[in-house]
This record gives sequence, structure tokens and C-alpha cells, in this order.
Amino acid sequence: MNFLKIDLSKEAKNKLMELLKKNPSYSCIKIDYLPQCGNSHVDLCLDEFKSEYIIDEVDDLFFMYKDYVPLYISSISVIYENSNFMLKAIPINKNKSKETTSKCCKTSKCENSCSCNNKSNCNNCSGNNDSKCSNCSCHNKSN
Repeated sequence: MNFLKIDLSKEAKNKLMELLKKNPSYSCIKIDYLPQCGNSHVDLCLDEFKSEYIIDEVDDLFFMYKDYVPLYISSISVIYENSNFMLKAIPINKNKSKETTSKCCKTSKCENSCSCNNKSNCNNCSGNNDSKCSNCSCHNKSN
């Protein structure tokens, strides 16, 4: 299993811990990565532990992310400055990442590690964890 390298500034760590303490219904920070064709992005949000995610502890904070994230990103740096969180995601080999994203976005089938938006056909996927669609998080499913 590949883990993502997560670097936190002292201020980011303190602010994330503060947010989790103020919101006891959440237990961790979720890292969402959407490898879209030409416009990928990373989000951080508070969430509950989920068994289908990789759980990683960094500086007394728990992060979770889907198993496909380390296929695209080798590390994430998080800083907190001027009342804002700033993220820097370092991609894995850019050529390989583009090749995988391109393959996902051109196919009509959900394949492992594929998470393209607006896919026209996800072959009978009824949810992100459907057994017919393992590790697939297609948005706007038509089937």
C-alpha cells in the first residue's frame, strides 16, 4: 500500500486540531483529489472515518484518502497563513499521471483508480463502492 507524504506547518497543524476539537462530530481530515482531464484539484475537509479509505496519522492528526490518490500525488504540503489554508500537491511523474488521467477520461468503463467527472457510462455502477465498479468514483453516472 502506498502512502501519501503529508507535510504540515506548525500553524496548519494547530489550526486543523482546533477545527477538529470545535467540531466533535468529525474525526479526521479527508483529502479529496479529482484527477480531471487538464484541471485536477485537491481539497481538504473534515469528515468521519470510512473503511474504504486509507487512514494515515501525521503529527497526531488523522488524514484519510482514497487508494488512488498516491497514484497521482507523491506529497502534499499544508500551511496556514493569513487565515487561509494553502495546499501544494507534488505530482508523481507528470507524464505517467497525464497518461493515466487521459486513459480514464477517454474510456466508457470505470477502471481501477479512475475518477473522471462527466463520464458517459459507468457500466451499471450504482455507487462509488459498488462491487461492479471497484475503486471508481465517477460523477454524473448515467447507469
